[in-house]
Amino acid sequence: MAEDHVGNLRKARDELVRQRRLNISALKGEYGHNTERQLTALIRYEQAIKAIDSAMAEEQRSAAITAGAQPGTSSIRYED
Repeated sequence: MAEDHVGNLRKARDELVRQRRLNISALKGEYGHNTERQLTALIRYEQAIKAIDSAMAEEQRSAAITAGAQPGTSSIRYED
C-alpha cells in the first residue's frame, strides 16, 4: 500500500521537477515583467518538492513500522 502512495508521490515530484526546469529555462532570458512571477513560481515548486520528499519519507517510515522494522533504518533517496 505504501508503495502505491510513494509511487504516486514520485510521479507528482517528477512533474514538479519538470515544471521547475522549464521555469528556470524561462528565467535565463532577459529580465522582464514576468521575472518576479517566475521567481515566485520557482519558490513554490521548491516548497512543493520538499513537501513531497517529506511525505515520501513518512510513507516509508510508516510502512517500516507496520512491517515491524525500526524507524529510520530505511529511507527514500530521490535525487534530480
